[in-house]
Amino acid sequence: MTAAATAPTRSSFSATEIDEVLAFRRRGYDGPLRLSTADEGPCSYRHERVETGGLRRDTIVDSLHLEVEMGPLAALLVCRLDQGRFERETSEGVQRYGAGEDFLVTQPDRGYVGRWTGTQAGFTMLGNDLLQAGSGLAAGDTPPLRFTGFRPVSAAAGLRWRRASAYTFDTVLDAPDVGPLAVGSALRHLAATALSTFANTWVDAVPVAGAGPDTLRRAVAYVEDHAHLDIGISEIAAAARATPRAVQYLFRQHLETTPTGYLRRVRLDRAHADLVAAAPSSGATVTEIAMRWGFPHPGRFAASYKAAYGRPPRATLTS
Repeated sequence: MTAAATAPTRSSFSATEIDEVLAFRRRGYDGPLRLSTADEGPCSYRHERVETGGLRRDTIVDSLHLEVEMGPLAALLVCRLDQGRFERETSEGVQRYGAGEDFLVTQPDRGYVGRWTGTQAGFTMLGNDLLQAGSGLAAGDTPPLRFTGFRPVSAAAGLRWRRASAYTFDTVLDAPDVGPLAVGSALRHLAATALSTFANTWVDAVPVAGAGPDTLRRAVAYVEDHAHLDIGISEIAAAARATPRAVQYLFRQHLETTPTGYLRRVRLDRAHADLVAAAPSSGATVTEIAMRWGFPHPGRFAASYKAAYGRPPRATLTS
């Protein structure tokens, strides 16, 4: 199970003393961490953190030349390096990364030894439970998760990761009063994107078998009965008594969509029904109703609504 999808918590820290920075960094991670630097005198360090439901992003601006030895974490740690350099020590030699790159700093249950120089970067940490939820695979269905590379499998995959990350943090988690449906969906999507961006043993791990009309019926019924809850492909597949890949196959073959796409469609229908039913004197707003059904971005909700119903949501609410 992933941690509950709730409104994000935020924190920040800044310092100019090296000892303060090192002490803060050691406190900030859930595993063994050794830090050292040959720098002397004042430094410049800023750190911002947002986290919820097994997901965390640390945005760091750091002037130090830092030697790091990090122990294993039950998480995947992805870096977007905007400025500076990173060098990782491996059994095959030194791996080097520069500004503008996205890459894995650590893989689940593995540590690293490396050097950071003049870092300005965003670090996204996805817990193992969140990766499981994003994969849509049950624990008994999967081999152990192992990543087989540190860089995106392609430039297109890297771009998808950046877009999914930006949407999660800059749109969903930045939305005022964001609800659990929107947060949960965004977290699962980001975890699934990470798994498709960086090569690993879970991609296409489970064959499609035993998928038939009854499976699809059970999946559709579950979505329609539970669309008001924070559900994803794992819950849909469990209710359908099939593997996630089997359910995904059936939705593509018979409904020309994905299970999560169908879930979004049902939630859009429910939002439409609430807009139609809202009394003029109720004080209901389009934003409130959209948020209730997991649509945190008013502009995107309005565009999806107009494409489905032929007019803006505000016109439905006020008619």
